[in-house]
Amino acid sequence: MYLNEGKTFPLILAVIHQKQPGWVFVDDPVQPTSAMIMNNFGFLQLVSVENFERDFIKVFKFPGISMPSYLLWYSPPPQIQEMFDGFLHEHVRKRERARFIFKKNTVENLVKCPDGFNIRRLDKELIKKTLNFKLDIGSRFWASIDDFLEQGIGVCVMKGGEIASLCYSACVVDDLAEIDIVTQKEYRGIGLAAAAAQSFMTECVRREIIPTWDCFVNNIASMKLAAKLGFEEEWKYYFYSFNLPINLPSNNKEDYQ
Repeated sequence: MYLNEGKTFPLILAVIHQKQPGWVFVDDPVQPTSAMIMNNFGFLQLVSVENFERDFIKVFKFPGISMPSYLLWYSPPPQIQEMFDGFLHEHVRKRERARFIFKKNTVENLVKCPDGFNIRRLDKELIKKTLNFKLDIGSRFWASIDDFLEQGIGVCVMKGGEIASLCYSACVVDDLAEIDIVTQKEYRGIGLAAAAAQSFMTECVRREIIPTWDCFVNNIASMKLAAKLGFEEEWKYYFYSFNLPINLPSNNKEDYQ
């Protein structure tokens, strides 16, 4: 079975383990050998055998399924990459990302929270303030706010009573925590993301959860910050994003249009 060279992604694992909403399409409901896994925010991964990948393209027009309008495809198999690269430059965006993982059991306090700011754990009261980031944690990745508060991890850097920067888990599964960081525009470039991430990592270590970091390779600041905080690069992979509906060329066009 083609398993994307052993690459696993927490947002995909969360759907498989039914920790977050999404879909799993298989070639056989009893003894599946191939699967397409997609969360409700559009992140997807394909695990398949031989040339079965193209058959899964039909999923994108599956009747009765209300799919996300924008898809983000982790490390497609070579056959899919070849198809996208050869025919769909005007429809599909291809970028390269790096995957980092924290392998230590302690966090070095390398970053000091700037004067005038303080760090707080993200709780039910503060979650309301995350709407200023246009971020609905209770529906973007998690099933609900209560689900996040019970299973997730969140750390805020506060300026007065407002959140200046936020580091939270997009998911927690198989003892892995997928990091997402957002900072208000007016507070960027002064080390708040680093302070939030460091505090987040400390909480992960306390809970015996492994934080993971994922970013585009041309995001030099993020790449350097991950390394500074003690993350180790595991691999690089191609990441494709595109809108639905999409017309996919093939020898049998009626199958994929």
